[in-house]
Parts: sequence; C-alpha cells; structure tokens
Amino acid sequence: MSVYSWIEESVWLLLIPLLFLGMGLAGLHHRRYQLAGFVIGCYITGLAGIGWLIEPNLASGGFLGGGLPMTGSGLLFILRRTDREAREKILSNSQSLLEKGFPSKALDASNRLIRRAQRDGVLMQDSRMWLSKARALTGHREYGRSITYYSMALEIDQNNEELWFEKGELHRKLKQWEEAEACYLNSTEIRYTHGEAWLKLAQMKERRDKLTEAEDAYVIALELDSNHGFAYLGLGRVQSKLERVKEALKSIEKSIALLKEDYRPYMVRGDIYYSIGDYERADAKGYSKAVNIRPDMKNGWRKLAKVYRSKDKKELLIMALSRILEIDSEDESALWERAECHFEEKKLGDSMGDIHRLLALNPGNQKARKFKAKILEKLDTREWD
Repeated sequence: MSVYSWIEESVWLLLIPLLFLGMGLAGLHHRRYQLAGFVIGCYITGLAGIGWLIEPNLASGGFLGGGLPMTGSGLLFILRRTDREAREKILSNSQSLLEKGFPSKALDASNRLIRRAQRDGVLMQDSRMWLSKARALTGHREYGRSITYYSMALEIDQNNEELWFEKGELHRKLKQWEEAEACYLNSTEIRYTHGEAWLKLAQMKERRDKLTEAEDAYVIALELDSNHGFAYLGLGRVQSKLERVKEALKSIEKSIALLKEDYRPYMVRGDIYYSIGDYERADAKGYSKAVNIRPDMKNGWRKLAKVYRSKDKKELLIMALSRILEIDSEDESALWERAECHFEEKKLGDSMGDIHRLLALNPGNQKARKFKAKILEKLDTREWD
C-alpha cells in the first residue's frame, strides 16, 4: 500500500486525536482556563491517539495517562460547582435577612460566606463576598468597620459606581466630608448620569465651602433630574452664600413647589430674608411656616426668637422661648434668656421662677445667682423667705 493510500484511508481516524490535541493546546494558551487537568488530559490523549495509529500496542499507556487527569478534572469541576452553589445560597440568605430587618443574622450569614469563600480560595475574586458583610455591618450601624469591607470590595470591583456611592454615604454619616466627596466624585466619573451622586457631591462641596464647584454640581444634578426639590434647595443655599439673593429665592420657590410640606426650604428662605434684614418676611414667609409644619423643631423656634429679638418684640420672644422649653425643659440658654425678658417686662415672679429652674439644673451657675440677687433687690426679701 502506498503512503498516499494509507493517508487517504486513515485521515478520518486522525480527527479524534487531533481534536483532543487541539483542545489541549487551546487550553494551554487560554490563561484564564482553571481546569488544568482537563487541558493536560486532552493533550496527552491526542498524542496517544496519534501513537495508536502508528503502534496500537504501545498507545494504551497514553490513553490511561490522559484519562486519569481528565477524570480528576471532571470531579474537580463538579466539586467547584457545588461549592459555588453553596456560596450563592448563603449570599442570597444574607441579603434576604438584611431586607427583612435582621442585621445580626445577616452578619452571621456573611461571616459564614467569607469563611467558605476563603476555604474555597475565591475570596479575592468576587466583590459580593465583602459587600455582603459591609451591608450587614451598616445594618448594625458599625459604619467604620463597614467602610473597611467596602474598600476590600472596591479593590476587586473598582468600576462599580454603586459601591463608591454606598461607601460615600457611610463617610457622610460619619461626617467625613472629604472622604465622602472623593467617593461621590468617583461614582460620577464612572457613570456621569448618576444624578443622586451629583446631588451628594454638591452637598459635600457645599459643606467644604467650595461654593462655585457646589453650584456647578447642583446644576448638573438638575440637568439629570429637573424635578429634584433637594437639588433646588441646595442650589438656593449656595446662591445665597454667594450673595445672589434673587436667584437664591427663585431656587427656593421651586424647591417649595416640589417638596410641598417639607420644612427645610422655609428655613432656608427665612435665613435669606434674615441675612438682608427683612425680619417680617423672615418670620412670615420663612421660620413661622417651618414651625407650623414641624412644631417640635427647636432650631426653628430659636430662629424665630432671633427674629423677635431683632424686632424687639418681647412678648413674641417669650412665646418662642417658651416653645423651646416645652420641647427641651433643660435648655439653659432659653431659661436664662426668658428670665431676662421677664425681668425687663417687670414680671419678677416669672423671672425668679426661671432662675430657680436654671439653678436646679446648674447649681454652680454664678451668673444666675447674681441675677437672683438682683431680682431680690426689687422684691420684698422677707416675702421670698
């Protein structure tokens, strides 16, 4: 038989060994291929198949040598798949517990997940492992520790804008304005259309007195979401600080229209009118409306007290201070100021009552004791004894 006839008859027999050989070579060149046993088994089996065509009696060892690593690789594949399914189940359970409001159980599940991932050797391959524990710690209000796990997740998945945003929220809660700003900035750089990240970035820049940059960020947030009341509110605050009062008032009006019964725009509007000396409008259009919406807001009543003090309206000032004391009966500054107002209005009994309450809270207050002596000079000392 000629060589050409032999090749013509045997070419079909070469297909199977060449296929195995090709699979092995492809696996060797594919660096991310993890099942090394399968690759080596295919390579050896391909060579054994070619050897079988030449000398069948000597090829059995090659087939055995190729079959063993392929079998081991198959078993390894099954084990890895089983481990992966177990990790996914624990991860899903942790997320479910957190959503149902059980942060302690969610934290236990995330700890099991991390131990399992570490044992399986995939801990640094999936950011969800770290993120699961980070969110569970956030549910526990352990923000400092949670930030550490967010950082680990971001080492694996640096281009995830939501991870940067969530980490920024934690820094914001801890009043770490610079770190929060950096996180929100990364989030906007990864996804420019992330309107909420632009809003938070603007707020952090405002906190750090970067007013021009804050204004630009608020404008971008409004371009992405034109009906965002808090963006208009922040823009109004910044414009007020930049002494552009008319623009600031227009922005606050838009914020009020969008936020409806929210007290915060009215507080800012009151601040704007107060800053230009328009105390009537600061009262009527600002602080009074804010405390009507939220009567238990001590800061609102303090602002009103400041307005009434500037307008020299003693009765209204006493009323505002009384509301502060209804909210917080141990507010020493409100007690002291009301005692002074009562004294100026010649209501000495009421003034003495406030001083007694003040001394009960702080017996070592020498200023209050001197004021008490001043009141006693105006009264019949024997009557008080």
